Amino acid sequence: MTRQKKTRKIGPVGTRSTPKQEREKKLVENPKKPLKHKGLPPGSRFSHKQGSNQHGQQAGAQPKDPRHGSKKPIALILPKQSSKPEQPNLTPAEELALLENDERLQDFLDALDDGEELHAEDQAWVDQQLARFQQLVEILGLDLDDEEEYDGGELL
Repeated sequence: MTRQKKTRKIGPVGTRSTPKQEREKKLVENPKKPLKHKGLPPGSRFSHKQGSNQHGQQAGAQPKDPRHGSKKPIALILPKQSSKPEQPNLTPAEELALLENDERLQDFLDALDDGEELHAEDQAWVDQQLARFQQLVEILGLDLDDEEEYDGGELL
């Protein structure tokens, strides 16, 4: 047998190349490969998707809040506290003794005796305390004209 020399020509044994027309048809049908999606779509975590029924949610149900942690509302303003501390229920005699021993009231009464004028708020407070003093005296039935009999809450 005679030896045959190898050639570069593709003969019946080689693979067939696709004609140009068929290649152009494939390009028109699939212009690009579909992109692979990684992660969630861009956007705010607080935006709600309209009309989506994800994770088996019913149409009327509230969408789940994406934020972590407690959703309990926190009061930003403290509730007002009364300026006066609540005093326990005192008997009229005890309350009268407290009013007589009140140093602030005594200072204001001394200032009024000296002829000084008090601030409007202080004057209103003094008037309120004196009115309460009069009420307590009437409740207890004490006579203020006879000061010798009454001495600091005890009758002599």
